[in-house]
Amino acid sequence: MARSGPSLGVRIRDSAWLRRTLSALLTGWIRLCAATTRWQREGEAELRAQLAEGPVVMVLWHSRIAFAGVAWPQGFPMSSLNEGTAIGAMMAEVMERQGFSPMLMPPRASTMAQMRTVLKRLREERCSIGIAADGPKGPARALKPVPIDWARIAGVPVWGMAISQAKPWRLGSWDKTLFPRPFTRGAMILAPWEAPPLPRQPGEAERAAATASLTAHLDAITERADRVVGEAPGP
Repeated sequence: MARSGPSLGVRIRDSAWLRRTLSALLTGWIRLCAATTRWQREGEAELRAQLAEGPVVMVLWHSRIAFAGVAWPQGFPMSSLNEGTAIGAMMAEVMERQGFSPMLMPPRASTMAQMRTVLKRLREERCSIGIAADGPKGPARALKPVPIDWARIAGVPVWGMAISQAKPWRLGSWDKTLFPRPFTRGAMILAPWEAPPLPRQPGEAERAAATASLTAHLDAITERADRVVGEAPGP
């Protein structure tokens, strides 16, 4: 029986050339799809006004991440998180080609180490942080409270991002990621989260309530983006 070759993830991990080539091709495809999509945008002017005052923590569902670099207002620094896997490294290159500053966040790093890295970007470098709230492996739309903690400690607001396209293409991934398609209609919605008041050291119930509130906010704007392009709410 013939042996199967290494997986795509292994090949991407072991070949910088392959990683650069795939990231260049994917970036080019995203730009083509973005340029040929008729976008309806909401909240960009408001976000620009917010960013003129300081950085934010931007969250979205992982399934809508492909157009994040297009939806983010140009001219304001943004760090996207890279979990350190082979596919993550390739996607970090895609985000870098779109103007972001990828930030390595290995999954085995301690919570305190991650917090120090993020706070340095937010407080000292005045750079916003973008994160897929249910990434990188899900479960889909199960929000992790980490971005709430970052924003609370750094004293910055949280914004939600939602992106949709008509007649979407979906990958067979754990969250049915929306894959960019050209020549269609699209919606990009940016909206601030009205965070409930939290004490300096919130308890378990308060953290759960904040997590549920941000989950509802992301669900609401994502479903609105779907409705704008005439689609039923999807993954």
